[in-house]
Amino acid sequence: MLIIDKPYVSRLLAETAVKNGYYVLKNTVSMTLAEKYNFKLIDTETAKSEIQSGKITRIYSNSENALTWINRNIPDHTVSAASELFKDKTRFRREIAAFYPDFQYREVASSDLRALDISAIRKPFILKPSVGFFSIGVYRVDKENQWTGIIDEIENEISSVAGQYPDAVVKVDNFIIEDFIEGEELAVDAYFDSNGEPVILDILHHIYSSGDDVKDRVYKTSLNIIKKYSPLCSVFLKDIGKLFNLKNFPLHIELRVDEKNRIIPIEANPLRFAGWCATDIASYAYNINIYEYYMNNLRPDWNKIAVGREDKIYSIVIGDMPDTIKKEDVKKFRYDEFFGSFSRVLHRRVIDDMDYSVFAFAFVESTPDTVYEVDEMLSADLSSFLEL
Repeated sequence: MLIIDKPYVSRLLAETAVKNGYYVLKNTVSMTLAEKYNFKLIDTETAKSEIQSGKITRIYSNSENALTWINRNIPDHTVSAASELFKDKTRFRREIAAFYPDFQYREVASSDLRALDISAIRKPFILKPSVGFFSIGVYRVDKENQWTGIIDEIENEISSVAGQYPDAVVKVDNFIIEDFIEGEELAVDAYFDSNGEPVILDILHHIYSSGDDVKDRVYKTSLNIIKKYSPLCSVFLKDIGKLFNLKNFPLHIELRVDEKNRIIPIEANPLRFAGWCATDIASYAYNINIYEYYMNNLRPDWNKIAVGREDKIYSIVIGDMPDTIKKEDVKKFRYDEFFGSFSRVLHRRVIDDMDYSVFAFAFVESTPDTVYEVDEMLSADLSSFLEL
């Protein structure tokens, strides 16, 4: 069963649901889209019965908004238990603490942040909401004199995104302070099959402009990235799967690989793959319909997929609103100029909903000679693509 909700439902996801006759939970978003797509809608009571009886064994959502429905309607189901575990970053850290005995973390109430004495906390560290999404409220702290300014920024940022996401997705009552993990950052889309075996569907390398950068701006995938990191990620996922007894479960997990080739998780996002349907990059890059692969228990044949793609680099470039610009001051977005920044765009995704802080996603194919176009976006001032 699919649970589709805000912030974004891609055409690929909607068409995949229709093509395969997947159940789609009846809610405001699905009923609105059903005017265009012939969904096989299922109401809440029927869905609850089918899940509890075992007729529905796999659930996927494009949005963490679905966690509210899960918690309310099937609170005793293993899917609910696993989702709650992963979504609460502090609890997740506590559950895996035995794997990382030297890792520092602590939870702090948001009301206590400003008065917190951080002098004894090992630096650098990351501050982020215990329940969060899309790098909202995430900051790196290197020095004590940054603290007051960072708290001011957090309060302004939280105020600007208020109402965009439900509490199950972003909740700022509590924050987690944890060690900053040096190393390459990966975002992995994977699922656990009916036997609990992990299946990796894509590995994205999260690129940053500097050590201080925490933005979601550029993610890259390639056969070289997948070949390099799949063995490490598979071992880690097997350990996590056994620890939490995960079966028939999709996961988007963010990891860092340190200088010792040790994987340390940053966070795990349950019941979905890369947010805003950005997981669709696998379809454009590798011809992997990621929704079908999970729902139909399919595994990528990377040897076949590699043919003709050996030197290709595929990127997600996110057009995010500059923090210095208020959404109400934007007259329009210069989408053609944004997408025109790249030699080969596989897919143009326009976000024209002013309720959110992003305006576009570009799925880009590059070669070693043209990948600089993507890299330049890391430090680009995107206000040039806005008309105020």
